Amino acid sequence: SCTHYLSRQILDSLRHEYRQVVKNTADIFTLTGYIQNFISPGDYKNHILASQYTPAGALLWAYNYLPPYPWVDERAFSIAYQPLDGTYAITGITNRFTGPTGRYQVFIMKISAAGLPVWYKGYSPMMGTPSDAKKIIAMPDGGFVVTGNSTAFDPLGDVYVIRVTAAGIVMWQTTYGMPGVAEQSQSIIYQSTDMSLVFTGSIMTSGSTEDILLSKITAAGGAPV
Repeated sequence: SCTHYLSRQILDSLRHEYRQVVKNTADIFTLTGYIQNFISPGDYKNHILASQYTPAGALLWAYNYLPPYPWVDERAFSIAYQPLDGTYAITGITNRFTGPTGRYQVFIMKISAAGLPVWYKGYSPMMGTPSDAKKIIAMPDGGFVVTGNSTAFDPLGDVYVIRVTAAGIVMWQTTYGMPGVAEQSQSIIYQSTDMSLVFTGSIMTSGSTEDILLSKITAAGGAPV
């Protein structure tokens, strides 16, 4: 019926953006995105933002996760709830591993049900190469899968998929694409019936022709199906 129930906002002079919301088994909503931070006049950096609300809209907690160096710029794009241990995993991009002028790479940060960091790790197809995360999902073994993009092997971009354990250790990571063709992935799901992963996105087949990309890969090793 489109009845309005509640609204919540962060109101100050800087920019903030939420990118995804998930709920746990108790219908508690947890959101992630990024929040602009003032470093010095004219210098603003984005930091990871996460907050949690009850179904009635009461704030349970909210954190602006400050990086170890003031020059770090990072943005969170996706969050997943892991029902096996009640934790969450946040993914996005960061330059904390490549320096103030370095390329952005994928990060995954695992947080507790109370929003406290458990671990934080960075990922790329090769050390120092660029990568971008768009979606993270929880896996039945307690780990996570991230899909996104990387220009490590093709300047136009390939699909980049990573599977990690509950401790953030890489089980496998693979890029998918053809030389000279721009591929990118926006979303991924786990298909339990055949233990596969299905990701979708787009592929630029010629100068201005963009088509839908749909791919199934094995969850065990990322082999194309």
